[in-house]
Amino acid sequence: MAAIKNCKTAEGYFSPYIDETLDQEEMQALQDHLRSCPDCLSRLAMAQQAVLLLQRLREEDIALPEDFQARLIQRVLSGELALDALDFSWQGLLTTIVQLLDLVFGLLAGPQASGQPA
Repeated sequence: MAAIKNCKTAEGYFSPYIDETLDQEEMQALQDHLRSCPDCLSRLAMAQQAVLLLQRLREEDIALPEDFQARLIQRVLSGELALDALDFSWQGLLTTIVQLLDLVFGLLAGPQASGQPA
């Protein structure tokens, strides 16, 4: 069995791990790496959370309000969502996905839930 020697290699296994498509040897190698690498364990947990949130969006079959796009654009333009400062590492991208999904759910809940005036 080949050991996973670095985090970059481990990250390549995250998606197949979440999708449960790794073979037994790959699964064991990733689990061995995760036991000794809290950073990868944290990134994998964020990836799993993002997948669960995306599944929730699909399952809820959420209809977007008419003004959803306008409110989203307004938040981006106001700097509330700083797209120019994105971190393209695994952790940065997953954090951004989770923040975007949180923003989407907040917008879907309406202005009162997000603390915005009506």
